[in-house]
Amino acid sequence: MRNLRSLMLLLACLFQVALAHAQDFGWFSQVVGACWKGTFPDGTTSHRHCYSRQFETFIRGTSELHALREGKQLTVVQGDSLFAWNASSGTIQYYVWGTDGNHRQLSAQYEKDELHFPVPSRQDPSKMAFRSVWRRLNESSFEVRRERPSGDGWSVDLRVVYRREV
Repeated sequence: MRNLRSLMLLLACLFQVALAHAQDFGWFSQVVGACWKGTFPDGTTSHRHCYSRQFETFIRGTSELHALREGKQLTVVQGDSLFAWNASSGTIQYYVWGTDGNHRQLSAQYEKDELHFPVPSRQDPSKMAFRSVWRRLNESSFEVRRERPSGDGWSVDLRVVYRREV
């Protein structure tokens, strides 16, 4: 009986830790355990993300970009990412790398219900090249807008809806 109580206490503690980490990531934690696919406006380019929990603390992501090249659907680039909650800054820190040789350490933050992923220019890191803005639509879809600086604001140059794959 004592072992059962100890086991139940341990499970309750682990559940609280997992719940705390899920709350840290906001709605982004709800992408974990699923793959998400979005088709670009050209109708032939698609982007697929899959997310899992790593060590009950991090979110691990994999992605593939598929595009039509010379009449064939090809995998253009594959990538991985690791996301961590930074409690002191209230941001999601992440590292991303891909088969194209790119790798970067970046951060994302919530502005209201939208998750902003700003990407600095490689030529001048003090300027933003673009940002991806993720907005949850419902439990089975989210929208990503790629926005570029335009005057005092931002202009949308790509909008893709990602849907949970079943």
